[in-house]
Amino acid sequence: GDSLVIAAHAVVSDEPAVTARPYCDPAPIFDMVGFNRLDDKFYGIDITPGSPYSFSFTEIPGPDTAPGNENSPNGLAFDDATELLYFSSNNTPGDGVTASAIYTLAGGGAVTYVGDAPGLVAGATFAGGHYWYVKNRTDDLYMVDTAGNATKVADMAGDTVQLRFGDVEFNDADGMIYGSAVDAAAGSVRVFFKVAPDGAGYTELLRAGTGTLQLALVGGVLYGHSAGNGEFFTVDPNTGGATSIGGIGGPQFTDLAP
Repeated sequence: GDSLVIAAHAVVSDEPAVTARPYCDPAPIFDMVGFNRLDDKFYGIDITPGSPYSFSFTEIPGPDTAPGNENSPNGLAFDDATELLYFSSNNTPGDGVTASAIYTLAGGGAVTYVGDAPGLVAGATFAGGHYWYVKNRTDDLYMVDTAGNATKVADMAGDTVQLRFGDVEFNDADGMIYGSAVDAAAGSVRVFFKVAPDGAGYTELLRAGTGTLQLALVGGVLYGHSAGNGEFFTVDPNTGGATSIGGIGGPQFTDLAP
């Protein structure tokens, strides 16, 4: 597909270089994958640190399997073992979604229906052979197996928050799921949190500001992305603090998968 390269001014840091990883063999290698809501297409994304940072976007074959609202497809998550990209899709406006259809995307654009998951799936991750997500406007952590069976794991915060996503991302280094959301029960304040896959240890690392980020952990660097204006960030997983690295005016990805 066509490639688009965008350069953006940023301060050089001592963060490690991005390590590329395979996506949908025999497709090209990308740092991460996203769905661009501006043209309803999947893209491979490469980020090159520097001053300025540069971003390369390469279209990946894969249809929008449902009409969708402006934020669907969503819930992207990559399974390393099968090299399949999982994603969710719905065609209900706003947050009034009772179920989201889960699909896989393989190399060459083959799409396979997996099953339905409760609620709106707006951010997801893949770990331990399962697809994980937090049901939108709740604190309910769900696990979906590869046969499409969804199981509610826990109310992470005892029903004290209403998380709108955003994204979640599993970190192999500490075995925790990290998430970026806004709390609809508290004036849509930004929340950055971590939680164990069994729902234990929910900890808010940041509760300040507005807006959510799509997340992708690549080469030891946690990247964030704003679907509102195309901006990319590096994110400190210990604090949730985000530093802009450019990208404004580029594609607007509803979700990312490393």
